[in-house]
Amino acid sequence: MGNQKTFPLLLVNMFLAMLGIGLVIPVLPQFLHEFGAGGQAAGYLALVDKQRDIWFPASG
Repeated sequence: MGNQKTFPLLLVNMFLAMLGIGLVIPVLPQFLHEFGAGGQAAGYLALVDKQRDIWFPASG
């Protein structure tokens, strides 16, 4: 009974997560260029994002 309500919620959650990635990744090189940062800064951003996902899974 609970699965019928949970599954659509999970689908919406994954859609929003993928939408966020799809919006940020294409413009990330432009942001790095504007701020004078390089590829290492992009790597640090990805590292911090993944660590946040591990430490605080409910934060999005």
